[in-house]
Amino acid sequence: MPWSLQYALIKRAVVNQAGPGTLVLAPASVNNRHKVLGFWLGMANNGSLQFTDNTGILMGAINQQSNTPSMVFPVGVVPFIETAINSPLNLVTTGGAGKGVVIYVTEP
Repeated sequence: MPWSLQYALIKRAVVNQAGPGTLVLAPASVNNRHKVLGFWLGMANNGSLQFTDNTGILMGAINQQSNTPSMVFPVGVVPFIETAINSPLNLVTTGGAGKGVVIYVTEP
């Protein structure tokens, strides 16, 4: 299916965790998917981060050193990961709290 940003509203989720764990970046949206266009994320301590949805892992874990950000920029027009329909977009961190921002769209 062709993909377009023509009618999609670009959104951002600010990540400011108090500790490691699962953070819902975007709740499930009826008949829609969340599509990640870019992110800038760092960790307060050494650890890992990954994106998940209700079906499982969307991308492998990124190992992080303390205060060293991972970036996928510039924001592209083609998503590099997307959730299943009717599924939330989650960020799972281990070892430390995640900090940063995730840029995404929500559409069918």
